[in-house]
Amino acid sequence: MQRRIIHKKPCLTARSLFIKGGIHTFYDVSQNHGCHIGFLFSGTAFGATIELGNGMTSWLGKGEAHEIGNERVLFHGEINGVMFIQKREKTGRTPMQAAKMHCPVTMNLDKKTNERISQGFCVITPNDSTGKVYTSFQCSGSTEECQGEWTHIEGTGGYAGISGTTNYRSRVDLSSEGGGLISGYAVWPNLTYTLP
Repeated sequence: MQRRIIHKKPCLTARSLFIKGGIHTFYDVSQNHGCHIGFLFSGTAFGATIELGNGMTSWLGKGEAHEIGNERVLFHGEINGVMFIQKREKTGRTPMQAAKMHCPVTMNLDKKTNERISQGFCVITPNDSTGKVYTSFQCSGSTEECQGEWTHIEGTGGYAGISGTTNYRSRVDLSSEGGGLISGYAVWPNLTYTLP
């Protein structure tokens, strides 16, 4: 917040100026037969961007696999895991360290080409128990490495208003998908989000 005294003649009226970066409001205080004193308050609320560092999770999934073509499989179910953060130097323990993840997901798999398209949503419960984080994700590539985007949609409690998108990559093991079980991992090279 900046406070600057402005002396003006003659009288000025109160006004708000919409300037890039925020709303700047001018208040005029008039005095009888003298100069007029105004105050310019310049204030802007900026979000805080949190760079957690490298994140990763290993997960197990359970659901149903459906044959949708020659060597093509559609899996839909849920995966569960725990997020771990390789924290940055000189940073304390983050609430996202050991956060629990529960994610409904669909995967379209081509066994002949090893191509994969995945999408879904996750509910993340940070270790401080002050709220929850809701995210969406999508990726395309191969079962060896699927790359895409991880987006923070909204949150509750201390994470209300969370936003931000981070690139990520993941891998899935199909060895047990015939029985409705899959496993894999995901990596976020620079997990970042913004709070208001």
